[in-house]
Amino acid sequence: CAALPIRHPSVPHRSEGGGNCPPSSCGGMAGGGGVVVSSGGAHYAIPQSSLVELLRLDLDRPEHKFEEILGAQVYRLRDKLLPIVWLDNVLENPSSDQEINRSNDVQIVVMQADGQQFGVIVDDINDTQEIVVKPLGSALANMSLFSGATILGDGSIALIINGIGLAKQAGVLSQLHENARHQDSSKAKESTAAVNRET
Repeated sequence: CAALPIRHPSVPHRSEGGGNCPPSSCGGMAGGGGVVVSSGGAHYAIPQSSLVELLRLDLDRPEHKFEEILGAQVYRLRDKLLPIVWLDNVLENPSSDQEINRSNDVQIVVMQADGQQFGVIVDDINDTQEIVVKPLGSALANMSLFSGATILGDGSIALIINGIGLAKQAGVLSQLHENARHQDSSKAKESTAAVNRET
């Protein structure tokens, strides 16, 4: 059984339900749509350009279990290995592991960076939002993890996550290439076994 999709209107291929928050009227560069997520009690915005899909997994179901390859967690999504990143850990936010362990329910934002996909576990997926990009202050300007900030519908500020910056900081880009080699090796072994059976 496949993972359960979380449906939001501005996420590619997920077009049912939800609603858009009004864009901010304050000055800034229009950045398009995105989804707002929570981690460690703070809100973050993920641009639509980095989004692939949103998933909810019930870890009590065997088909939703994570695997481990070379010490890294991966999830097998439609026969592809998806590296898993815990946003709380990357941001060094207070961990929600205890809450996740109680519920065995995790929410994943599937992102893409440098042509590769990886899954980001967040505390909550809130809603879609038009993103008006505002420059970061000097204290955050040199952080590749964030590409700017945006004002949410309630007036609060959310930092905008840079997909490539997150992938690099979490170390998943090298992991993605290793997973690809692992998959190619597995397919080669299966093909060789099939040929041997035929002969």
